Amino acid sequence: MIADFLTEKKHHGRIKDKGPLSDKTVSEIKSILSRILRYAKSCHFLDEIPESVPVTVKKSPVKVLTGAERKRLETQAIKEDTPFTSGVLLCIYTGIREGEVCALKWEDFDWESGTVSIRRTVSRINDTAGKSGSKTHIVISTPKTECSMAMGRHLQVIQQN
Repeated sequence: MIADFLTEKKHHGRIKDKGPLSDKTVSEIKSILSRILRYAKSCHFLDEIPESVPVTVKKSPVKVLTGAERKRLETQAIKEDTPFTSGVLLCIYTGIREGEVCALKWEDFDWESGTVSIRRTVSRINDTAGKSGSKTHIVISTPKTECSMAMGRHLQVIQQN
């Protein structure tokens, strides 16, 4: 029954157009169902948890910029010199994620030691309850990985000539 449900979501899961859901979304649904089942068992609502249902998740290969592409992006960002392009440069040189750079505050920068502390991340998520008057709302949470939280990342100072 769970496999059939996940297959249906994979092929016709979108609410508006009944189109397919991404493999990642189906995998997240499976993960949530698994947690619900474990909780139900811990509360003695279930005697046993059904066998795991395999869901194929196709991971897209990560596209890394070539040296020439990175240099071209860097040159353009330095030329424009805006808060947005400063964020792009920070991502290029430190590897922080988009949500992490958007959540930075001035207090996260230690200019003397040349580090930046990643303490939070920002996400824009759908407002399914519709209470905010907007289709989405901003959520500030902890970074995605323990590594992001534990390690200050070294800042490379960009000097304009």
